Amino acid sequence: MDDASDGATGDVANATNAANGAATPGPLDPRRVRAAFVATPVVGLLAWLGLGVVLPAPGERILVLGAPLAALAMAVAGVRPARRDVIKLAALVVLVPLLILGAGSFLASQIGGRLAPVEALVASWFLLSALAIAHGLRALAELLARGVPEARPRLRAAVGGVLTITLGFPFLAASLQAHRIKIGNGAPPAVPHEDVRFRTEDGLEIAAWFFPSRRATVPGPAIVFVHGVSANRRNFLPLADVPRRLGYHVLLFDLRGHGDSEGHSVSFGPHESNDVLAARAWLAARPEVDPDRIVAFGCSLGSAAVVHAASREPDAFAGLLLDSPFADVDRLASSIYWFLPPGVRRVFLELVFLWGRIELEGSDLRTREPQDVAPSVAGPVLLIHGTDDRVIPVEQARILERVLAGRSAEGASVRLEEFDGAIHCGSEDAEPMRYRVLIADFLEEAIGAPGS
Repeated sequence: MDDASDGATGDVANATNAANGAATPGPLDPRRVRAAFVATPVVGLLAWLGLGVVLPAPGERILVLGAPLAALAMAVAGVRPARRDVIKLAALVVLVPLLILGAGSFLASQIGGRLAPVEALVASWFLLSALAIAHGLRALAELLARGVPEARPRLRAAVGGVLTITLGFPFLAASLQAHRIKIGNGAPPAVPHEDVRFRTEDGLEIAAWFFPSRRATVPGPAIVFVHGVSANRRNFLPLADVPRRLGYHVLLFDLRGHGDSEGHSVSFGPHESNDVLAARAWLAARPEVDPDRIVAFGCSLGSAAVVHAASREPDAFAGLLLDSPFADVDRLASSIYWFLPPGVRRVFLELVFLWGRIELEGSDLRTREPQDVAPSVAGPVLLIHGTDDRVIPVEQARILERVLAGRSAEGASVRLEEFDGAIHCGSEDAEPMRYRVLIADFLEEAIGAPGS
């Protein structure tokens, strides 16, 4: 009699919650759980294969499984989505792609770029899948919280809240860093150039512009520019005009997950080094380029990609120009989340890096930091950093300078030029003449004048 009364009371409570539009954790139904376990891999496999053409890297397809994984977690937890939740989901599915396409197209037009509709759809899928996974983690947290006696509702709610925060928030932080919307390059440059494409050793197609020099001897020196995160090759057009006018061959390309290149993930250096080395190989194969006189110029993320590439193949570049580089990923991440208490920040970042490792195919950024691989870099290096950089503090460049100064190879010099008051990748804006003279002098020192 008591059991029946309790069951009736539970049904009334669930009905009341459903009427109020709340998701209700109900009793575990073995049939639903079995059905969920069968349906999840089927739906996940279909989604995996269906988006395989757009997302060639397995790590990029982790988020594709968001919806089925979230449904599985909710089914196992016995969470019944309320009508209000279904309406919200339907609204998000319709509104998110429209908002991303509209806002993204407007922002892209302001910088002379463009947003392809397919990229808006991919970005929408990533965002919705990330939210779905976070919701599924919340359902898992509710399931785990059931271990707390119902007689202590506050403690039970606290346990569920803590688990939701520790599981969901780090996942969202990692996802938003690893997957970003791609802005295309818009109209091509007005100056003479070649539209080129080449493939990396891991199979991604990279889009580039090559500006052959009309003044360089054959074969002549060249410089390859590597942009930062959420940017593209167009960002380097004004600066690339300096070496181009001096007579150097110039190559601008889009990193993976950016511009018009393939890919949708950012690894902050290790994977992007494949793009840099592919760009260098393409340049070296050109008859008008001297393969022993190539310099790489990287900004922010581009700096990390260049350092990783030069450490893998020390003879690839005759010199490196690094603007706003970072050296210590762990310290940089700590500075981003400075507002969290030290103990909470440590746990939070460990979880962020854990999710990042899953989404980046097992790559742990802290085991392959620029400061770790920099000792293998050969040749001269010029570091440039603004003292008011709030994205990557100038201390990061100072760390990298100390590491590079410890190299013993012949010609392995390093110099750090700090620009007072300059922001992230903004040293050229702060002191244009000084910045451009530094670039020109370093190129002549590392690979000689174009006519030599």
